[in-house]
Amino acid sequence: MKLTRSSEKVDSEIREMIEINRISEGTWKVLSSSWLRPTLLIGCVFALFQQIIGINAIIYYAPTIFSEAGLGDATAILGTVGIGTVNVIITIFAIMIMDKIDRKKLLAIGNIGKVLSLLIMAVLIWTVGMNTNFGAWIIVASLTLFIVFFAFTWGPVLWVMIPELFPMRARGAATGIAALALSIGSLIVAQFFPMVSRAIGIGQVFLIFAAFGIAAFIFVMKFLPETRGRSLEEIEADLRHRTTG
Repeated sequence: MKLTRSSEKVDSEIREMIEINRISEGTWKVLSSSWLRPTLLIGCVFALFQQIIGINAIIYYAPTIFSEAGLGDATAILGTVGIGTVNVIITIFAIMIMDKIDRKKLLAIGNIGKVLSLLIMAVLIWTVGMNTNFGAWIIVASLTLFIVFFAFTWGPVLWVMIPELFPMRARGAATGIAALALSIGSLIVAQFFPMVSRAIGIGQVFLIFAAFGIAAFIFVMKFLPETRGRSLEEIEADLRHRTTG
């Protein structure tokens, strides 16, 4: 710890750990406590929003989207490999700089970028269409831009923030519950995206994802606590104080 903190800060954090450990209850008692319940709900909604903005729909069905845009099967597969590569590279870059920028600021930037990307695609489909050469490559560019904003913000930030939200005694179980909410969101999107896009058109589906993106922005700004620059013990003490104080 002394490599990253002063001796005074280390001593202070050790005292916080001892105090939190002294007053903490068992795992299931903490999970069911009234002071943790709102944060557990926030964590689950946060995880759910990551999926219902449409990231896995785009990754799972990118070849189909590209084929419908008239790019051909081979080009569609190459395009899918391309956005996957972009996802990995941008995620690595995001991990390197994540602790230099507030978490909520990154999430807000990601929301704005993803919503704009989705709106561009929806408007383009209505006006130019997906079957023109120009329209097809704008779709590719917009999908890539969506992936960039996701990989730079919501992708890695959520997995850092979720454990930070929860107290020490219940961190593993609470993080698991939030991860379950994320998996449910992924399942819903994967199952319903093909059916809904066939029923109402892919442009309208992108609009629905954009609406979820706007809702996620409001949620982040209003309900999600900032965790950057705060110790896990400080966050837990604040959670207890907000309910009992």
